[in-house]
Amino acid sequence: MLLHVLLNLCALAWTATAAPCDEWRLQRDASTLLAARVDMELGGVAAGKRDDVGFQYLKPAEALLAAQATAHEDFNQAAAQVQRILQYQKPDGLLPHLIYGPSVPSNWRWIPSNRTFHPGPAFWQQKTTEHEGSELSSSLNTSTISAPPVAADVAWEIFRLAPYDSAMGVRTTAVQFLCHVYQPLKKLQKYMFSTRRGGAPGSLLAVHVSRSYGITVSCTVYLLNGGHCSG
Repeated sequence: MLLHVLLNLCALAWTATAAPCDEWRLQRDASTLLAARVDMELGGVAAGKRDDVGFQYLKPAEALLAAQATAHEDFNQAAAQVQRILQYQKPDGLLPHLIYGPSVPSNWRWIPSNRTFHPGPAFWQQKTTEHEGSELSSSLNTSTISAPPVAADVAWEIFRLAPYDSAMGVRTTAVQFLCHVYQPLKKLQKYMFSTRRGGAPGSLLAVHVSRSYGITVSCTVYLLNGGHCSG
């Protein structure tokens, strides 16, 4: 989603080659686009309007990164979006990669639209052994695979973007934000290391989303200590 936004902005920039680059205008247009795509029901920046993307949904990883971008201009809004997104976390710590909006019928196995390849809520097995007997924090349908683990990095970057409180000269509000997200992030980290530990020390194993759709693809190992990956 963010890549699509950047490509759109670049296309606009190329059409105005006769004019000098206006960074303020690019920033303004990006902020306007992010604001226009906030889904108030789901509490974060969505991929686009329902008619354009096929159905109402939120991808937490993309929405978290969009919140980080929002924090450059509005820390409070960004912090609120992160806290709302973390409410979709399952009791075992999993943060789903896909949240279905309330407008999506639960009995859809596939979305009846040529604008998306995503399956519907009925595709996923919602009752898994680790969730049985647990009270879910959200009643919305979700996928049963985890979102890319970007939440902790996003939370830290948003904290760094917080303005100083004028009276105290400290980031009091920002510290409160970190306190609110600490436990969900801790649960997420425990989940990732207990279920996705890779063969190399300090690594996590990520299964590509397409594999869950029945397509055979290779797994990718993301090394936490330095950006090398193997497919």
